[in-house]
Amino acid sequence: MAGGYFTTQNKRIPGAYVNFSTDAQEEITIGNRGIVTMPLSLNWGKVREFVVIDNNTDFKAVLGYDILDPQLLIIKETLKRAKSILLYRINTGVKATKIDSSLTVTAKYEGTRGNDITIKIVANPDVASSFIVTTYLDGEIVDEQLASTIGDLQSNDYVVFSGTASTALTASAGIVLTGGTNTDATSANYTTYFASCEVQDFNVIALSTSDATIKGAAATFVKRMIETEGKKIQVVMSSYSTADHEGVISVENGVKLEDGTVIDILTAVGWVAGATASAEINKDLTYEVYEGAVDVTERYTDTQIETMLNAGKFFFVPKKLKNGVKKIVVQEDINTFVSFTKDKGKEFSINRSIRTMFDIGTTIPEFWEQTYIGKVDATDDGVNAFVGDVINYFSNLQELGAIKNFNSKEDIKVTLNSDDSAFALVGVQVARAFKKLYMQVKLK
Repeated sequence: MAGGYFTTQNKRIPGAYVNFSTDAQEEITIGNRGIVTMPLSLNWGKVREFVVIDNNTDFKAVLGYDILDPQLLIIKETLKRAKSILLYRINTGVKATKIDSSLTVTAKYEGTRGNDITIKIVANPDVASSFIVTTYLDGEIVDEQLASTIGDLQSNDYVVFSGTASTALTASAGIVLTGGTNTDATSANYTTYFASCEVQDFNVIALSTSDATIKGAAATFVKRMIETEGKKIQVVMSSYSTADHEGVISVENGVKLEDGTVIDILTAVGWVAGATASAEINKDLTYEVYEGAVDVTERYTDTQIETMLNAGKFFFVPKKLKNGVKKIVVQEDINTFVSFTKDKGKEFSINRSIRTMFDIGTTIPEFWEQTYIGKVDATDDGVNAFVGDVINYFSNLQELGAIKNFNSKEDIKVTLNSDDSAFALVGVQVARAFKKLYMQVKLK
């Protein structure tokens, strides 16, 4: 989709190019989601392909473990809020395998999880020359079938059977697969992942890595997507507030769950990404409760909190909410942008405002491409039709509480240029949730 920012009105590709700036007036400065993509190193699963994961997924077949297994902790935490995950297994490895007489059994996917697979072949007591072939994963039955020859065997979600088709099966107390290994992901693998993301639809990248080089590459990628490619996305990663950009959210601490599980900073990235992706444009995650959390991994003084907020850091704190019950909440829903200017003010640091801006920067270009390019004449009538559509859109945003003080007669100006283009100047005041109360009490 053509889009992104423009410096002059000289674009070659048909599309809608949307700039944002902060109005100099003081009142302005006060001013379908839910998809996370995530590159992970795993022990099982498709290699370097996007796989859609949600709460209805057969996790054991797709990822090798039950969703409650610690191996999938970050996925479980992400799906507490995300509607779905575009999962990308970024590492590879070697498939576990075993040859038993004429039968070869090979794990469906590369990785060490294949070493936990066992095949048992037992004579069928009800049918002569027939066998019950059972596939076990870590001691649990995951597939069972009847077969007489190798050719009768059907590959399943865990193994592939091969050998001479006409060869009769023989009983086996246990064919244990071995040799499955994992290969570490490289920086080049992440570069490939980012390139693959360019043609996927999602809201947020969850990047669970401590590698500063990879985090820097992610920040550069997201900045380019927003400003050049017109793809309005954010990335969530740990301890990277130096990004100083509205597209980057830097998580600074984790939480402790009521069952004793520690969600470290790299795992907390998943929850933040899921919550950010699923938050509607009129939703602020400030003081949002982390489900099941009873404490944080690091606590901060008020002085530290103020310093961290000024640095664009996203973190969790304990707070007493209704009925005096302590909850673990988001301190403030902000991103790493802190270098405020006249043209790019504080609104860009507030994720609720960014969600509204991103919706404008995505919805209007898509509508323009679907409804106007090549279909509506570049005339005054065409301009009037577009103005009417834009008024309806911004009126809906105002009804949702995403913007405020919208005046359809004064806030939209569209100029028809001499060629096949138009220039739209729109004034928008982004709505924000209450965060501070200043009160002076006089004693009588």
